[in-house]
Amino acid sequence: MLIRILDYAGESTQVDIGDLSTINHIDLDVITGDEILIVEYKNGEIKTFDSASDRCADYFDNSYTVYSNSIDLLKDDLWLARKSSYDW
Repeated sequence: MLIRILDYAGESTQVDIGDLSTINHIDLDVITGDEILIVEYKNGEIKTFDSASDRCADYFDNSYTVYSNSIDLLKDDLWLARKSSYDW
């Protein structure tokens, strides 16, 4: 499945995370405003997708996890409508 992640300036990067049925969970970290996906697959493999290639500082802004029982939220671009469970 192709999904978009955003950098600090709102520019999107499209990444292929594979078939949703093969994913155990996805962690999303926001570092200095850039989204970083860490995908753990059911076979134990872990892949990281970073929206930035030129980050000069690493400030942790926030993170959350999407578990396999709610992975369907990634379909139909609902990923872009997601909300944080709390504001910083």
